[in-house]
Amino acid sequence: MQTTTTVEPINLHLFHEEFFKEAIRRHVQEYHAYFGERMAAIYVSGSVHRNEAVPGVSDLDLHPFIKDTFGEADEQWFRRTMEQLDREFPKLYGLCRPRVTDEVFLKRM
Repeated sequence: MQTTTTVEPINLHLFHEEFFKEAIRRHVQEYHAYFGERMAAIYVSGSVHRNEAVPGVSDLDLHPFIKDTFGEADEQWFRRTMEQLDREFPKLYGLCRPRVTDEVFLKRM
């Protein structure tokens, strides 16, 4: 279920720190390459969102959403990719399991 399309995250220009811009770019690339059309959105929050993050200190709070269920194959991808991105961006802890959009929105109704 992998695609080769690369996607530049929208609103990336709003972040000032190049380290976090690159981390966001890489994480979004990985999510998009694996989930493709299943990907609904990825949001950034916390100190990175507020442009207050400090490289080597702050973590990356990403909130990914997919359109369908997160299954066992997805979990295997998650573990492999988390290890890879943790090597590229130590102590950033940016890769998060995607939440299913229906589950999130149905809870709010």
